[in-house]
Parts: sequence; structure tokens; C-alpha cells
Amino acid sequence: MRCISRAIIEHILSLLDSGISGTKIASTVDVSASTVSRLCSLLHPDLFKSTGGCPQKLSSSNIHYAQCLITSGCVDTAVQVAQYLQKVIAQPVSAQTICRHVKRADRLDFTLEHRDWTEDDWKRVIWSDETKITCLGADGRKWVWKKKGEGLKNRLEVVASWCGGCMLWEGVEFMTKIRSTMDDQPLYTDSGG
Repeated sequence: MRCISRAIIEHILSLLDSGISGTKIASTVDVSASTVSRLCSLLHPDLFKSTGGCPQKLSSSNIHYAQCLITSGCVDTAVQVAQYLQKVIAQPVSAQTICRHVKRADRLDFTLEHRDWTEDDWKRVIWSDETKITCLGADGRKWVWKKKGEGLKNRLEVVASWCGGCMLWEGVEFMTKIRSTMDDQPLYTDSGG
């Protein structure tokens, strides 16, 4: 490391205090980036270091407001939450951003709510997943071309089946294939095994 005058060191430290990046300081003062980093570590270890990325658009109070909108029933979709929040924060926000932040907050709430659970508490939990697989077409309204007087053909009807599985403390249970609506099924199906 070459000798650097005290004046240059003071200048580097003042630039660091003003929030200028180490690489920009290095090119401005004509020293290496590693020299700036070393000086920062030695003489200014408490300096805030950016983690990178864009700053968050939503504050914790904005996220809480979004959760309140959803749980109170004022809105049904992330798009509607985004429209409400755009009025509050006066900048555009996407539905994906809303989903990401609300999911993160919900996971944190779940974690905090269950942080004191014992192993026996967790043994009583059944983790399940219900996946709907639509074999032909998608859900919702269907638009088809047909001749006048012609009815719907079987090939245009939607065939769907639900598959459900679960994980218990003792292990994984078998999947169950259901060929009708979930409302027609008993609450518990013993799949044998």
C-alpha cells in the first residue's frame, strides 16, 4: 500500500460519510477500491453499508394496511389492494409486489404465533396440499364456436380431478384421486395403503 497523506484520508472519510460508493471514491481520489475499503474498515467500521437492490416501495404500515384491507373483506384481489395503496403512497405498485409483501408478513405472523410450540404441539399438525388438475380447458366461462341448434359436445366439457395428500409426524399419507366435486366427498378418506 502506497503512502497516503492525512488530507486524502480525511477526504476519503468525508466522501464515505456522504454516502458515495467506494468505487466512485477510488476513481475520484485516484486510489484503489481495496484501499478505500481497508480505510473504511479501519477508521470507520460503524459506517452503514448498503445491502444493494432497490429501496422498498412499501413501509411496514403500508403492508399492515394491505393485510387489513384483505382480512376486512374490503378487497378480494391483490390488484384491488394495489389500487388502494397507490392512492396512499402516491406511486405505482404492482400486484406482485403486494403478494410478495403480504405473504412475507403472513409467514412472519405464523412464525411469531407458533414460536413457543413444543415438539408435541407440532406432532398434532397435519400438513396438507390440495391440488386441482383440470384435464381439459381451464375453469370459468368457456367460449366455443358451434352451429345453430348444436349442443355442447362431450369433448368440450371440462374434466377435473382433485388430488390431496398430507404429511403427518409419522410420515406421508397416500394421495387420493377424486372424480367429482369436493362437496360430494366425506371429510376423511382412508386410502388404504
